[in-house]
Amino acid sequence: MVSLAIAATGSTTTIAATPAPRPVANTVPEDAARELRRVEATVRDVIDQVTPAVVRITSRGRGSATASGVVIDPSGLVLTAGHVVTSRRSRYVVEWPTGEIHSAELLGSVFEGDLDLALFRVTPAEGVDSMPGPWPAVPLAPEGSLERGDWVLAVGHAAAISPTAVGEPASRLGRVLAVDRASLAIDSPIDAGDSGGPILDLQGRVVGIASRCGGPAWQNLATSLDAIHAWLPHLEDGSIESPSVDDWSGRVGRRSPAGSKRDPRMLAELATIAGSTAGEVVELRDDDRLVAHATVVAPDRVVTKASLFARHTRGPIVVQRHDGDRTSVPVAPIGVDPELDLVLLDAPGVRAVASEHSAIRTEPVDAGTVVIVPGDSGDAAAVGIVARDEDELPRSETPDDRPFLGVASRPAPGGGVLLTTVVANSSAARAGLRAGDRLTSIDGQRIARPADLPDRLADRDFGDVVRLEIARAGESLEIAVPLGVRPDRSRERVPGNTSSGTSRLSSGFGPVHLVDADRPLHAVGGLALDLDGRRLGWIAAVRARTSLVVVPWSRVADAIARLEPDPDRTELQLCSYRVVATESPESGIGLDAEDAFPDGRTIRRERLGRDGRTTWGDWSSADDALEWQVKLDEPGRFLVRVRTACPTRHAGTPVRFRLGEASTDGRIEGTDGWSDFQWRDLGVVEVDDTGVLTARLEPRARPRRAVCNFESIQLVRLKGDATPQNAARD
Repeated sequence: MVSLAIAATGSTTTIAATPAPRPVANTVPEDAARELRRVEATVRDVIDQVTPAVVRITSRGRGSATASGVVIDPSGLVLTAGHVVTSRRSRYVVEWPTGEIHSAELLGSVFEGDLDLALFRVTPAEGVDSMPGPWPAVPLAPEGSLERGDWVLAVGHAAAISPTAVGEPASRLGRVLAVDRASLAIDSPIDAGDSGGPILDLQGRVVGIASRCGGPAWQNLATSLDAIHAWLPHLEDGSIESPSVDDWSGRVGRRSPAGSKRDPRMLAELATIAGSTAGEVVELRDDDRLVAHATVVAPDRVVTKASLFARHTRGPIVVQRHDGDRTSVPVAPIGVDPELDLVLLDAPGVRAVASEHSAIRTEPVDAGTVVIVPGDSGDAAAVGIVARDEDELPRSETPDDRPFLGVASRPAPGGGVLLTTVVANSSAARAGLRAGDRLTSIDGQRIARPADLPDRLADRDFGDVVRLEIARAGESLEIAVPLGVRPDRSRERVPGNTSSGTSRLSSGFGPVHLVDADRPLHAVGGLALDLDGRRLGWIAAVRARTSLVVVPWSRVADAIARLEPDPDRTELQLCSYRVVATESPESGIGLDAEDAFPDGRTIRRERLGRDGRTTWGDWSSADDALEWQVKLDEPGRFLVRVRTACPTRHAGTPVRFRLGEASTDGRIEGTDGWSDFQWRDLGVVEVDDTGVLTARLEPRARPRRAVCNFESIQLVRLKGDATPQNAARD
C-alpha cells in the first residue's frame, strides 16, 4: 500500500463546478516538444486550481498515520483511500495547505479487491454549532471520460517529499497506462503519504484516487473514476445498497512504454532539446562499472556527486560520448562542496562538444514546469515536472544526512558527559573513543550536558575535524575526530515504498526543485533542462521513487566559483563519506550492504532488506564482489554469518569471505524467495593481523541466475574454545 493513513468527511453529494482550464490533446504528435509546452501551460493552471483542496488526513490514537485526500464538495466532503481507515473508532483530522485543521467524521469506506475508497465529512470544532466552510473543492469528471494515454496529475503529500510540514501538496505528471473497472494504472509516481490523493485530468477534475504502487516508479494504481461514481452514494449514505465488489474486479497487466511518459517515440522526438547539451553530460566509471553521470562545467573540469564518487570509485574515469565516438580519461578530485555534495574533478581533455555551453534558465521555476533529463549521448532519457513552487529538504528532518559523531551520553559527575555508547562503524569508534570516556569539551567549547553535543555539531560538514577533550582513567586526552556519515545499521531512512536504489545523501542542499522524472541512481551528477534546452539545474540525488533532487544551476555555478584546490582537505572530505567497520563488544563486527564497495559490472543496489535497508542484487557474474574496510584492534577467530535471500532453485553458488589474509569458503543457501532474507553461518576465519583490513565477499563460480540478494555480514568473535554452535546469535 502506498501509505498508512486516514481521513474524514461528510455527506452531501453536490459536486463543485470549478472552471476548467483548456483541454490538451492526449496523443503524442510529431512535435513532442510543442505538445509538452501545451501540457506544461495547462498543468500549471491545474496545480494552482486544485492544490487548495488537496488535504492531509491524520488519525489520532493507536496506530496513528497520515494520508492524502481531496475535497470534492464545498460543504466538506473529503474523498480518500479505504485502506487508510485503520479503525472506525479512531479520531481523524483534516489539514489544509494553509495550515487550518478540522476534525472529520468517517461516513463510509471500502477496501476490497481493486476498490480502495473512503469518504469523510469535515465536522464543527467542539462547542461550535455551525459547520465550517465553504471549502475549495475539485469536481469529479463524468463517467467514461478517461482513456489510455491521457495525461494525468497525481497530487498528494508524499512522505519523502513532505517529511513533516504540510504546506502545498506535490504534483507529479504521468499518463494513463490502462483502465479496467475499478483499476486505474498510471505512471505518475506515488509513494507513502500519497494514499487517497486525487488523480486529475488536465481539466482539473478527479479521475481516480491513489491506492498503491509497485517497484519501478512507473507502476502505480488508483481506484478508477467509474468506480468512484458507482460507490459514492453508498459511501455517503450506508442505507443505500452497495454495488457488488466482484463486478468491479479488473486487470491491468504489464504494459509496453508506448503511450506512457516513457514512450520511446516521444523521447526520441525530444532529442533536439537534449541534443543542445551533447557532450556536456558524461559517464563517471570505476573501470568498466558505471557509477554516475557528471557534468562538464569548463575545459578539463566536470562535477559529480561527492559521496557517490568517494564510496564507489577507486580508479575513476569519465567517458564522453558523441556521434558514436567514445573518449575516456582518468579524473582526479580538486575540491568538494559538502553542502551540495558536489566534487569538482580534473578531467584533462574533456570539453563541451558545442562551441559554447548550453544556455542557463534565469526565470523562476514553478510547479508544473516540464523538465527534460538528458542522457550521456545527447538523447532525452526522461520527462517530468517540478513538484512545487519552492522546496527545501532540511537536514534537520533527515538525520541520516547530517555529519555523525556516533556517541550516546549522560551527565557525568565532576562535569562534562559520560559516553555510555560508542556506535560501531561510526567516526567516534574509528577514532578510538570508548564507552566510559568523559567528554569535557569540543574544539575548546565546554560540554556540560548531553544536549550540548548536537548544538556543537549543528553547523559542521562532512570531513570537518572536531577536537574532543577526553578524561580516561585519570588521564586527559585530546582526540581529533573527522566527522563522517552515519553507518547503515543506525540509519532511520527516508520513508517510502520503493525497492529501487536511493541516494545515500538526499537533503541539506538548500533551495531545490523536486522532479518526478524516472531515472536510476547513475543519473545523479547530470543535468536537468527546460523545454528550451536550457540548464535548469544539476541532479544532486535520487530522493525516492517520486523525485529527483535538482539544485538550481545558479547555485551550482556559485559553489564551483568558490572552490579552491586543496588536495589534503579534499581527500579528508572524501574519506568522510566512507564507512570503516569497527568491533562492538556486544554485536561483533557488522558489514552492511549500504557501507560496501561494489566491485563488478552487474551488481545493483536495491532496497529490499528490513525496513527498506539497502541490499545488493542482480549479482550475476563470478567477477563481481563486495568489499569493506575493517579496523581490527586484536587478532582472533570469527564466525562469519551472512544474511542473504535466494530462491532454493537458484541457491548453491560457492562463495569465499576474506578478511585480510584469512578466508573461509561456503555456499549460498536457499530461502523462500529473493526478498526472504535469512541468517546463515558461512564459516570461521582466523585473523592474525590488526589495523585496517580489507574484507571481501566473492563468488567462486558463475551463479545459476544471481549469487544472491545480499544484506549484511556479522563477524562474531569466538572466545577460547568457543565453536560456531555455541557462539552468540543475533
